[in-house]
Amino acid sequence: MEGLAAAFEAALAGLIELSARFVTPDWGALIGLLPVGVLLGVLGFLGWLVLRYRAAGPTRRGPGRVAPRTPDGIHMPGPSLAPFLVAVGAFLLFFGLILGVGSVPFILGVIALFLTLAYWLREGMRDYDAIEAPTTALTVVHGEPPAGIHMPGPSFRPLLVSAALVVLFAGFLLGPALLVGGVLLVFIT
Repeated sequence: MEGLAAAFEAALAGLIELSARFVTPDWGALIGLLPVGVLLGVLGFLGWLVLRYRAAGPTRRGPGRVAPRTPDGIHMPGPSLAPFLVAVGAFLLFFGLILGVGSVPFILGVIALFLTLAYWLREGMRDYDAIEAPTTALTVVHGEPPAGIHMPGPSFRPLLVSAALVVLFAGFLLGPALLVGGVLLVFIT
């Protein structure tokens, strides 16, 4: 009986050793497979995204763009350098705030902003003087322009400028890399 018990015990020990290979994995080999698992996950997500994109319908559901129709006597402002000059002046002003209120960039920023406002006023007055007085009075009812007058449509740029300024101001506090990124975002926007 002792021989049978020893054989049973040896078989049980062999079974435990065999199952230990499956139950207790080789953690070093599994950790080595992590990049492959991440790659498969990213490729799976990108494949799912491509399939969803292919199944998406058209993005424009309404009519196409409306050609602007500006009646005689209505003048829309043309391109101007003033927004670019304001951005440069604001950059110098805020950079000067970092260095100190009496610093050269701060003073240049204040001067640049003042000159930009004067330039913008000059442009506005020149445009106003160039406009002929309309022969008929235009009335706006409930915030809608009269028929035939094209107003600029909504834009996402103010939102982008706001986000870029948040990154810029965060760069003032958190470091030069974020500051450079904020300046680039403001410039691109």
